Amino acid sequence: EDAKNAGRLQDAAELFLLSGRYSALLLLLNRQLASLLIATQDNSEERAFWCKAASEFESSQLSAGRSHVIQALERSGSMSLVNTFHMIKTIMVFFDHCNAQQFEQAWILIERLGLLPRSEGDITSKVEEFPRLDPTLQDIYGRIVQGAMEALYYQHAMLKSRTGASISVSQSLDYQLKELRSRGRILATYMSQLPVDDPDARARVERFEAYMI
Repeated sequence: EDAKNAGRLQDAAELFLLSGRYSALLLLLNRQLASLLIATQDNSEERAFWCKAASEFESSQLSAGRSHVIQALERSGSMSLVNTFHMIKTIMVFFDHCNAQQFEQAWILIERLGLLPRSEGDITSKVEEFPRLDPTLQDIYGRIVQGAMEALYYQHAMLKSRTGASISVSQSLDYQLKELRSRGRILATYMSQLPVDDPDARARVERFEAYMI
């Protein structure tokens, strides 16, 4: 704990593992990964370290059936931290796809997580679920919704640039554009109802939804 408080987070992670404090280790991993969602030139080394540490812990302790780590987490009622861990790792891959301009793959990935509403009828239940999310997920939720909206917008922009093709192709594109605009409206409505303290993300979601015309 002293190592963590002093900012020596890498040392803290190793000490938590050696002392069997797996809940504390997962909480630390989740927070570090959440702080490094998007790869930049400035965080590349730190991000690589924590991604490697997380992957090694996952492969050695979380992917080996009911390992003693899993049993310890079950006894302490901390399995929700494992779910959060997997979700944050997937969200990082989502942002990697966005950085690589692979927006369709990014959208498919974030949609599979089940965090976002798929229809207008889902909005209320998803808003009600938000307070029950892990606090680490709540802290990054604005960026998740913003990233999802940007993935929709860029898909929309790329499809719109292809309009003017043959009639059959144009009809298909019109349908896809309509679907993307519909999902954008759903996300914008959802974001407007979320108790998320991220005014920049709110503004960006509204702006990108307005651009999808």
